[in-house]
Amino acid sequence: MTYAFEHRATNDGKHLMHYTATAVLRDARGRTHQWTGHADHAGKTSAGEATAQDILDVLAAASTDDLFTTLERPQRELLAYLFRAQLDGLGQLTERQRTRILARGDLGTDLLTTGDTEAFLAWADPVTTLLGPDIGEAPETLTNPYHKILDITRYGQRRKPKDLTESY
Repeated sequence: MTYAFEHRATNDGKHLMHYTATAVLRDARGRTHQWTGHADHAGKTSAGEATAQDILDVLAAASTDDLFTTLERPQRELLAYLFRAQLDGLGQLTERQRTRILARGDLGTDLLTTGDTEAFLAWADPVTTLLGPDIGEAPETLTNPYHKILDITRYGQRRKPKDLTESY
């Protein structure tokens, strides 16, 4: 994902300029989403920082249990865009990328690594609702990392799971 800031300058009538920043986000598929900060700031840098913090606050809200009651429609649309961008960027993961995803707990992986499948499902249900019916079937690039994470959780990092078709 790439981003750029666009700034809008306004004059307060006392010869002081105030700035509002709009973050223009572009995902791997070329889709864009814009998010504008709500407050005017004395400089472009502080306006951009405030807008970036707004986006981080929306991401932080995604970890709360009451996802749909705490976020208004524009925030849910931003969050859905960010989730889709994250899912689209998965591709074939290297071991390093998989380790980073686990360390950060991206996409609910923190819940899977602790073995708390009920908490993972509680997280996944509102996310599925958020993304809507157009999400379709989960692509292999998404399901493979989750299967690998589950295997690592069950059998350890270096050990391979037994062939499940073997008889015991």
